Amino acid sequence: MCFSRQRRDVVSLFIVKMVGIEGLRDYVWSPSDEMKLASMEESFTRAYNYASSEEDVKTLVPKVITTNLKSRQRRDMDPLLNVKMEDKEGLRNMTEPPFVPREKILEKQRFFQQVHKHTYLKGPMDKITSVAIPAALAAASVALIESTMGKEKVHINIVVIGHVDSGKSTTTGHLIYKLGGIDKRVIERFEKEAAEMNKRSFKYAWVLDKLKAERERGITIDIALWKFETTRYYCTVIDAPGHRDFIKNMITGTSQADCAVLIIDSTTGGFEAGISKDGQTREHALLAFTLGVKQMICCCNKMDATTPKYSKARYDEIVKEVSSYLKKVGYNPDKIPFVPISGFEGDNMIERSTNLDWYKGPTLLDALDMINEPKRPSDKPLRLPLQDVYKIGGIGTVPVGRVETGVLKPGMVVTFGPTGLTTEVKSVEMHHESLPEALPGDNVGFNVKNVAVKDLKRGFVASNSKDDPAKEAANFTSQVIIMNHPGQIGNGYAPVLDCHTSHIAVKFAEIMTKIDRRSGKELEKEPKFLKNGDAGFVKMIPTKPMVVETFSEYPPLGRFAVRDMRQTVAVGVIKSVEKKDPSGAKVTKSAAKKK
Repeated sequence: MCFSRQRRDVVSLFIVKMVGIEGLRDYVWSPSDEMKLASMEESFTRAYNYASSEEDVKTLVPKVITTNLKSRQRRDMDPLLNVKMEDKEGLRNMTEPPFVPREKILEKQRFFQQVHKHTYLKGPMDKITSVAIPAALAAASVALIESTMGKEKVHINIVVIGHVDSGKSTTTGHLIYKLGGIDKRVIERFEKEAAEMNKRSFKYAWVLDKLKAERERGITIDIALWKFETTRYYCTVIDAPGHRDFIKNMITGTSQADCAVLIIDSTTGGFEAGISKDGQTREHALLAFTLGVKQMICCCNKMDATTPKYSKARYDEIVKEVSSYLKKVGYNPDKIPFVPISGFEGDNMIERSTNLDWYKGPTLLDALDMINEPKRPSDKPLRLPLQDVYKIGGIGTVPVGRVETGVLKPGMVVTFGPTGLTTEVKSVEMHHESLPEALPGDNVGFNVKNVAVKDLKRGFVASNSKDDPAKEAANFTSQVIIMNHPGQIGNGYAPVLDCHTSHIAVKFAEIMTKIDRRSGKELEKEPKFLKNGDAGFVKMIPTKPMVVETFSEYPPLGRFAVRDMRQTVAVGVIKSVEKKDPSGAKVTKSAAKKK
């Protein structure tokens, strides 16, 4: 069995811990590896954190390692050892600890048997070969990770939202640090880097703001994904941007989430700015509800900086005002925990804080464990909106996105709407591990045959070619509520529509009726315009090819936000869609054979 790139990297990194960075210089297996040594320690610490102690390593790592580390013979006699040299490139780029699916853990014994076959082989002691590394440590790494991550848990997606500088990245980074995902030495290095750039308070956010451009501006630009575990769940955190410029990315991230964590700045002036009409606390909460994120946790952050510190009066004031607004949006505030925290100091993140003795509710970690397990629509036809498309050397074109409905499997023939491009899926991966199938809620990458990167774009939707394939929408009818528009909206209005991962200008071709937003009763036929607070049925025509679905059939592809003047001016759901049949759509050879 071949190991994924990340598995091989993690395996190699265990050697770093055992012999030390300097000691490894005696064992480098190619000149280019010299360059990697400096960054290997940081990568290793993330993986190594999954061992609870040094003793774990000594106990779990089999004696075969010693033998294989001393051998420089290439042993290609077994598929387990069939490792390509170029796949070691991931050492430099590894950004997360490994996640081992249950099926891999069940194969642990086979790994041991395969590796132990070669313990009798001996050779010179001066070098480690690229083949010996994964072979020797395969079983050990799986066993080690199993010690802490062996139980299969439900996967949930969490979006972190809130006004700019409310502390989203800092809180998320500290949460993951507290849960053991990041080594203390790495945080110390982040603190040093942040201090050098005069941004000491950003040290935990450094975990998520990886790009240099982001670090220099102090802004999270694109949605960063990070993983951690609670008692009940395996969580993917989507750290959504807070600056208004990046609302498009925030909408994309929110549309993938099962629960929103709303971070509120509790400081004097900070809360007021976020909750104001132009602040993003309101807008993000509205978007989260519109895009189907029905569960929410509110964190009253920066409690260490209130006046006085850790003020109960300030907390009560914020809970009252935010609850009032969330009720208007559509949430039930009685079901939303309001957790007073300090993302920087760590108060109430994992354990109860003595600074907040007056608070009797759950910690942030407790609140995450209280999330209701989402129901996944796996019985519906496949819909997978593309988030990104990558070209990966030696593999090919890899679209990435979240399965919203249905199931994606290797060997399946998929059709991409709106173009109708049809091809076969070669493999499906999540967290760098192959999957036999991907279910709703899974963020996956999948390799497709004979398709160029330019043929696919963000906003395209993958579907099963034999089960209601996705098609371009010629026009669609929507129920729209105008939330925040300074004037009147009439026929011909052409704002940007954000639906799933698609962001396309759409023309309001015909305002058909004006309705009561609560009862749905028709108030006026063919009104000349809609204004703030109005609701109505509108026929819309996309200005570019686009895939949408009715809310009743595919909810994640049937709700949208309307943006204009860099603000969310309306929200809505799609009631009916008139679809186009693709003409002259490309069908790859492998897909044609399976038809």
